Amino acid sequence: MVDTLYRLNLIDSPLQDAMGRALQLSGKHELYFHFPARPAFLAWESSQGIIERYGPQMVPLKGHGYERLDLRIYPVDPLNRSFWPFPNRAITVNEAKRPLGPGEQPSPFNENHRHIYQNELSKQVQALGSPAISELVTLPLQKNGKSAKFGLDLKSHLARINGKNQPGSYLVGVRRLDDSANRAWIWVQVTDLSLTAIEESDTVHFVVTSINTGKSGHTPAT
Repeated sequence: MVDTLYRLNLIDSPLQDAMGRALQLSGKHELYFHFPARPAFLAWESSQGIIERYGPQMVPLKGHGYERLDLRIYPVDPLNRSFWPFPNRAITVNEAKRPLGPGEQPSPFNENHRHIYQNELSKQVQALGSPAISELVTLPLQKNGKSAKFGLDLKSHLARINGKNQPGSYLVGVRRLDDSANRAWIWVQVTDLSLTAIEESDTVHFVVTSINTGKSGHTPAT
């Protein structure tokens, strides 16, 4: 077991080498050792994704050594380019820094020739006000258990913001309950729609499918 002190004793035994000489031991022969605990960690498995509107509403995490985390959620406009698209990894914001004061807050991002950069996205997140959800959440992990991948259930939290089974876009941030000052943010969209584009020689078909029912409809575009 981890963090348990073990003692190993060497006991005399009538052993002889190839020349018939006996093994001679003198004094106490013992040593102490232990297996240190692995460092605790907690991280997102993805930086953005889609959550089913009528199905499970979980986001993927992996971790070890933490039994709870600090959860915050902001609802955001899905067309607000100040918070989208997210990069391939979660956005980290240092909450130990002084909050942005009047005149220091970033302007909304509206440049058409590029996407928002990661450092600009971090400033936009840092400038947000009070979150819709801010609370401690219990995790399905044991303090000294094995590392595991698991889903963090957001269904009840999202229902408190927009109502049960309602679509929406959200920023979800988690912070470890230790001396870390960093919170990691991801972007998720709650929807029942899945879009597929099928290209042909002279047209493109956009097929919209319901995740819940599997029914679809399509619109050709030239």
